[in-house]
Amino acid sequence: MNIPYTTQLEWNKASLTAFEFEDDEEPKNHFMGSHWDSILENFDDSIGKIIQKMETSAIRESLELPSFNFNPSVSISKIVYLDYKMNDDSQVNYVISTGEEGASLASMFPKINDGTIIKETLFPNSVYIWSAKNEAQINCNLGNASIAFYDTNFANNYMYYATGCTYLFKLRGLSYGAKRNDMGELEIDMTDSNRAFLFSDEMSGSKKVDLSRMKMLIPIDEWDIDDYKYAGEIIELNEINILGMNGWMCNVSVATETDFFDGNLKIFISTLAWKDETPPEIGDYIQGSMWLHGEMISPFVEKNKQVQEQETKDDYPVYDLYTQDPHQMCLDAYARMYNRLDASGFEPYLDENVIYSSQNVLESLEGKENVLNYFIGKVKTIKNSGGEYKVFAQRAYIGTPGNPCVLMAQQDIENNLGVILMKTHNGKINKIDMCSVSPNPKEATPLNIYPINDSNTI
Repeated sequence: MNIPYTTQLEWNKASLTAFEFEDDEEPKNHFMGSHWDSILENFDDSIGKIIQKMETSAIRESLELPSFNFNPSVSISKIVYLDYKMNDDSQVNYVISTGEEGASLASMFPKINDGTIIKETLFPNSVYIWSAKNEAQINCNLGNASIAFYDTNFANNYMYYATGCTYLFKLRGLSYGAKRNDMGELEIDMTDSNRAFLFSDEMSGSKKVDLSRMKMLIPIDEWDIDDYKYAGEIIELNEINILGMNGWMCNVSVATETDFFDGNLKIFISTLAWKDETPPEIGDYIQGSMWLHGEMISPFVEKNKQVQEQETKDDYPVYDLYTQDPHQMCLDAYARMYNRLDASGFEPYLDENVIYSSQNVLESLEGKENVLNYFIGKVKTIKNSGGEYKVFAQRAYIGTPGNPCVLMAQQDIENNLGVILMKTHNGKINKIDMCSVSPNPKEATPLNIYPINDSNTI
């Protein structure tokens, strides 16, 4: 299989505070093969066929992760993500590592496309990176609770992770086994003062607690950190087929609603995993075990409270950096062009009459064709320099967070030489200003976010 041009990535320095590394000397067993148990009825006969599907899989992304600059011995050459679409509901994801000794299959897992959107997930905890440095589990706060899940798109998203930041995630569970709740009642000795206080009851006799309608999402001891026991009511149910296995996508109420999480989680339960004779139905209270996995779909979804609705003295529009508005998307497209060294994705953002001006050059460029050709040539020169003219483009703002820009550095990631300001209209760039004097790059506040992905988020 031919490996395409690889995108070279840089570590976000803020993200290093969130990283926790698995011990290379004593790596954990993560048992990725167990995730196929409820999907493949005959594992030995089927798994070889699924591996063969790699030859006809679409390459989602080819990424080159750099060495961790605080530990040069920790590095990986390339990661290739392959996706084999089985149907509209599912696909197989492959993680390929390539190095001096050739390519190897690091992992593969069934991917379910549906999932639960977690609106506001905080990151005061950690990104637990496996020993091979190409996969990770995310450990984060969800309101007052803590959850961990496998990141299905780690190599694309790692550079955005930082402690204390807010993200938008899509999560789903893959059930190993499930059945209707049969836990019944639990009798509690109320002669203990702590128990009596907990139930606001008198210290006498016993109290029966009904567990048949219990909501639960708790990690399983001795298993991996992304494996959970769950219980709750099915509030939605759809029959789907995942990689040839029939089952149900169940929206299960596993927790009490909070400001961060409505308490519902979508869980796929295959006919192989379902242990009762009759199929599950809406309104059933069920219990089971599952693998929790998901991916970031947008960083920084929480609005910055300090954003002021005002125009700057330079008449550049004020925007909130923490929303994916058209103006920010234009700035991200510019930064992405330099970070990927590829100008092809920048063309759709340019207005036909766009103007490019630089404080280092007397004359401006006018018109889409002239401006695009200039950037194509610029990117080509940097790409052919062998790293001599390497450029780093990150999100930043001037004055207030509501005045976004792109902060440009060259050769060294902290050698900031320019600020890019734009005027846009309806997602099209009318004017680009390269500023090296006024405003001075030192006046910009960097956000340590380096747009790379080809998406509507970052």
